[in-house]
Amino acid sequence: MQKITKTKYYKTEREFYENLKRELGKKLLFYCPTGSIARKEIIPGWSDIDVVIVFNEWNKDVFSSIDKSLAKNKSGIKIGITFYSLAEFNSYKFQDPKTFNIIYNIKTGRYSPTVHDPSVKLNNCRADTFEIIKMVEFNKTLHNYKRELLLYPKFNERVAYKELILMVRILLMKKNVITDGYKEVLEASSKLLKDLPFPRITPQEIMKHPESAGDRYIGYINFLSWLEKNA
Repeated sequence: MQKITKTKYYKTEREFYENLKRELGKKLLFYCPTGSIARKEIIPGWSDIDVVIVFNEWNKDVFSSIDKSLAKNKSGIKIGITFYSLAEFNSYKFQDPKTFNIIYNIKTGRYSPTVHDPSVKLNNCRADTFEIIKMVEFNKTLHNYKRELLLYPKFNERVAYKELILMVRILLMKKNVITDGYKEVLEASSKLLKDLPFPRITPQEIMKHPESAGDRYIGYINFLSWLEKNA
């Protein structure tokens, strides 16, 4: 199997964009790489390619175009898409904490959209609505996290770790701290979330030492006990 490099990530993302642009044409109103590829912090073999897409309106052709573009990806790198119609994206009612984090990063210059039609608004969410959205997202992630841990000893540590990091990010949001990327989450949580017991390990270390997943498993369980008292 050909080695997956950072260069291959950038090439794969660009090819996906070009395929999608050909398929959707002027219907593609917004396209923005996010996450590790936008921050230029790709971890080969761990990172996915994440993008946000906004198109003019829901119809069968949109689904077909996205599906065709994804099907052309033979790189072995997962492409994760968050996609909205224009009306959805311009209304905070349909967005999640991840999307609001993306909007924040675009406004602060950390992410740079490849396509941004003026009709696509980067709206801030009302504070009271955002609190509800964060709670729903946190609880959904928590349930998925527990289901993954239930699969031990065959649990997927990569999945559990990513879900845990998302929950920690939401907990930090409650303290008005926006984080983006594993390093920021780990540093901020060590300062602001008292005695947080989850395994303080990087994705690179997880990939390097998969045989130690069982030893780290207790840390994932202890996180649940910590939540009962602190969240």
